[in-house]
Amino acid sequence: MTSSPESACPSKVRGFAETIWADYLTLVRKRDGPESTSWTEGVRTLDDLLWSITAKERNAQKARLTKLVSRSDPQPPRGQRYPPGKGRLRCLR
Repeated sequence: MTSSPESACPSKVRGFAETIWADYLTLVRKRDGPESTSWTEGVRTLDDLLWSITAKERNAQKARLTKLVSRSDPQPPRGQRYPPGKGRLRCLR
């Protein structure tokens, strides 16, 4: 029996992707269109999130993960606000 990508995704991450992030991407697509920078960045962010939760075996993969985690973006997405005292990653907890 092989595992599917769906079974490998933790339920909290799947829930976030299927609700909060899907709603955000829907808003961005309606507001800015599917060819916009904000849409592309939103899809890339989800792709990076899903990639980041898989096991890393190669040094290049570990280096990419380190770069993703250390990348800081103090500004919330355009038109969005973080709750007081919470940054981008803390909102996911």
